[in-house]
Amino acid sequence: MNLGIVGQVGVAGIGYTIVGLSATLLVGALMGRLLEVSRDVTTLISAGTAICGGSAIAAIAPAIRAKAHDISVSLAVVFAPTLWLS
Repeated sequence: MNLGIVGQVGVAGIGYTIVGLSATLLVGALMGRLLEVSRDVTTLISAGTAICGGSAIAAIAPAIRAKAHDISVSLAVVFAPTLWLS
């Protein structure tokens, strides 16, 4: 594997990653306000959707001091489509 090419692709892809994460978090925040969902649940669902599901929710929950029921709801929302697709 040519590390120079890997580096070029990585540099090019970082922009797409930043735009994708930012757009997902922004749309999640807007939908949370539109649907009148609590800020903590909105933040957890948006991060879980944008990054990597349950791991992101588990990492962010203590930082925002989310309540247990907010974490449970967020996990259910992020993982529910997986259950329907399998």
